[in-house]
Amino acid sequence: MSLENEIVVSPAPGTYVLVLRCSSNRTIRVGCLGSIRLRPGYYLYVGSGFGPGGLRARNRAIAADRARALPYPGTNYAIASLLPDYSLVGNPAAPVHPGDIVVLWGTGFGATNPVVPAGVAASGTPFTVAVPTVTVGGIKAQVLSSLLTPGSAGLYQVTIQVPVSAPSGALEVRASSGVVTSPAGVSIIVKTP
Repeated sequence: MSLENEIVVSPAPGTYVLVLRCSSNRTIRVGCLGSIRLRPGYYLYVGSGFGPGGLRARNRAIAADRARALPYPGTNYAIASLLPDYSLVGNPAAPVHPGDIVVLWGTGFGATNPVVPAGVAASGTPFTVAVPTVTVGGIKAQVLSSLLTPGSAGLYQVTIQVPVSAPSGALEVRASSGVVTSPAGVSIIVKTP
């Protein structure tokens, strides 16, 4: 799910305010300001949405800052496609098997090369600059590719091989890119032969 599914955002230009909560002492990097030390508490960030795409483009950029695997609507099952035919798998009706090559679909996996601005449909094959780490049931999966989906804005496809040692069951899928990790609770159904 993306922020746009939760908040109706106008494509008109404007100013926005983000309310951020810091739960512990930490140092963050803020663009040209460099490193800033934050104490626990609430912070307000005032931003400009006067560029191309207005506020909706900024909303997409903010949503892209959090890596996430997209679940099937109304479930906690990751949206996954089996290669080579892209059939939907990973749910109780169509489990994946250890060793299968699958595409995980999600948002927020970071910068690409070539650069694709937030809110702009990708063309060509814009691979992510950093290859995410993916685990299935806590077992590291081999990531074969990670790129923005051509023709889509902000939709990434991360192709993995399901670990050959993965057991049967509903296994949690976690992806991380840099310091961002997908939320817990998204799973894929694996069935051993």
